Amino acid sequence: MILLTATRIDIYGHFEFRIEGAGLEAGIMTSEALDAAKVLASLGVENPLQLVAHAREWGSVEISEPVEGV
Repeated sequence: MILLTATRIDIYGHFEFRIEGAGLEAGIMTSEALDAAKVLASLGVENPLQLVAHAREWGSVEISEPVEGV
């Protein structure tokens, strides 16, 4: 499981993204949405930009690993 959280850091709409899980020893933090999407893509997540946008809107996204054979 991967957890992506987005925290608004100012009144101008800037966010800080944190990615945890998926075998990462420590969470990864970035203030760039594109960097967060690149990390998600490197972890094999489909549609990373859409998930980053969702996290910005709702605060977090929990990404489950796909079950093989389904």
